[in-house]
Amino acid sequence: MKNATITLQPASEKQPVTLRLAGSMTLANAEPIRRQLLELLRQPGRLVIQVDGVTALDVAFIQLLYALRHSARESGKPVDLTLNLTEEQQLLVARAGLNEFKQVI
Repeated sequence: MKNATITLQPASEKQPVTLRLAGSMTLANAEPIRRQLLELLRQPGRLVIQVDGVTALDVAFIQLLYALRHSARESGKPVDLTLNLTEEQQLLVARAGLNEFKQVI
């Protein structure tokens, strides 16, 4: 992946699986992120996703968020998504109609 990190913390007795994404959330990194999300959506239990330290953001990542929301709702999978974004990045996400991602999916 180019200028991005994916960190996976396995579930424990008290904590759900946590996926941390940082860096460039762009088309260049969309496929590895998509594969990881699909794999985690198939596993039982709550999924926590934390997005922080985003250096770049584009529509490809926003499309992944749409797909994540749709898949989670369809399967009944509880997903907690936290986006820690700059004001400019928040505006891009809001313009895409994803304001609710500041909340739990």
